[in-house]
Amino acid sequence: MLTTELHDVRIQAEISEKARRAAEAEVRQASEIISQLTATNSTLSISHKKLATEHEQLAVNIHQQFCAL
Repeated sequence: MLTTELHDVRIQAEISEKARRAAEAEVRQASEIISQLTATNSTLSISHKKLATEHEQLAVNIHQQFCAL
């Protein structure tokens, strides 16, 4: 009886260990994805600021050309 319980406990410990390792792998993968998305977000933010500045300059140029007519 004790042998059976010990065997069951060992099996449960192995299952728990496998689940823990799987969870750690998922956390690492999620962390990598977050890092990639953060880098992409930074790049997009820089591009957005650049395009907003260009848009503003184009609007000023169009206004100046319109006023020159």
